Amino acid sequence: MIIASLTTYPKRLKRLKETLPFILNQTLIYDKLCIVIDDNLMENEINEYLKLRELDNRIEILFGENKWRSANKLLVTYKKYPGAIIITCDDDMYYPTTAFQEMYEVWQGNKDCIVAQEINPALIDFMTVKYLNSFDVMLRQKEFGKYLSVCCLFPPYSLEDTDVYNYENFMYVTNGMHDE
Repeated sequence: MIIASLTTYPKRLKRLKETLPFILNQTLIYDKLCIVIDDNLMENEINEYLKLRELDNRIEILFGENKWRSANKLLVTYKKYPGAIIITCDDDMYYPTTAFQEMYEVWQGNKDCIVAQEINPALIDFMTVKYLNSFDVMLRQKEFGKYLSVCCLFPPYSLEDTDVYNYENFMYVTNGMHDE
């Protein structure tokens, strides 16, 4: 089973709706898109997310604890589907249609690895999509606080026998970033 997973919050719902076509139309056929939301949202906010299931029958809404923030895109989905290949993605990135396929193909030759796609943010210039050189992004990483990966593929059972659910250790290892 292959699952795409992301986390989001109500202020980003409009952006998520713009991003969904880039996630749903990947060349890699996957089984589910888990959208993880906070477990403390108001009923009307939850209902807005539940409506997203009408867009595609692969969409599943899961609930995560607020303290984990963006890490929920991995941890909640992994807890429910530990034997799945999980591809984490962001609710505010436009992905090339081959993004998941490329990571999957790399993983096929490196099955003991977690595979990450390096960030290459899109720029729109006079209605033409252009990309920054990845090296430029790395040089400015500290200045802008950008992440260096935009999606990651986690193999089945890749977190087995780890301490990933220990919140204090997780915050230490990620320098408090709450991210994969």
